[in-house]
Amino acid sequence: MRVNGRLISGHSPDFVAAWRSVHCDVYHWQQKDRFAVVPSLFGAPTFAYLPGLNYADLNAAETRELAREMAGRSFNIRALTAPQGEPPPGAPVVLRVDLAAFGHDRDAVWEQALIRVRRKAVRRARKAGLGVAEETGPAAMKAFRVLLSATLVRHGAPLMPAALFDALIAEIGARILVVRNTGGEALASLLWLRDGPLAWVPWSGSLPSADCPGDLLFWGLVEQALREGADVVDFGRSSVGGGTCRFKRGFGAVPIPVLWLSDKPADLYRRYAPAQKLWRALPHFVTDNLGPRLCRYLADY
Repeated sequence: MRVNGRLISGHSPDFVAAWRSVHCDVYHWQQKDRFAVVPSLFGAPTFAYLPGLNYADLNAAETRELAREMAGRSFNIRALTAPQGEPPPGAPVVLRVDLAAFGHDRDAVWEQALIRVRRKAVRRARKAGLGVAEETGPAAMKAFRVLLSATLVRHGAPLMPAALFDALIAEIGARILVVRNTGGEALASLLWLRDGPLAWVPWSGSLPSADCPGDLLFWGLVEQALREGADVVDFGRSSVGGGTCRFKRGFGAVPIPVLWLSDKPADLYRRYAPAQKLWRALPHFVTDNLGPRLCRYLADY
């Protein structure tokens, strides 16, 4: 569905079913109808549709109807909604580059979608000898997890278990892109998946560097998506006004609001702010070991 010239559609039902199956297997969650039943460290379990997805296969009207059916239980459901002007600061959005709007033309995306600063950063990365490529195997997974862990700690968030990433690769065809320097050191990496016309990034990580590895990484994904004929690249969820959101918008990504319905307060970022502050202060060996176990109990992560 196109609204105001933007491609706005959720995941396919088959993708959602596969995603749910992988997560329930890895985290040992029960399934209740279309929900994953996520245990809580404190209190009743949460019916989640669906953890880890910024939106599922429901439109806004279907999401509201399902929320009404869940009244009286702990639940959360997300869906994409048509943008009505600029989303307010702090609002959860996904950032999408509409490749179809540029005729799937690489040069058009480069010249018209990317802002000058991002193009300059990509050139700088290449001039420094950095390269981006799809990688497989243990070395690729290690690079991805190390970089993701460092990035998540900076944001005060836990790292998912290795078994989850392995299962997404084996069962849904997730792939890893890695940026390395001339010495072979991994500086940035992301995991991405195809769902029909959609190329989606759930997780990415990079080291702070003057050589701009993060810029090359995201442009590398755009180029890969163009080569494969994807209509849209989804860079994942961000909070409007934050640095990550501004970075993604520099690639021509537009914010699509996420309708977030739950029995709990909707402002996820504010609700978890104290926990994020504590998590950032913990030693890395603690967060690396505790994080994958904690994720089993985070229904709205």
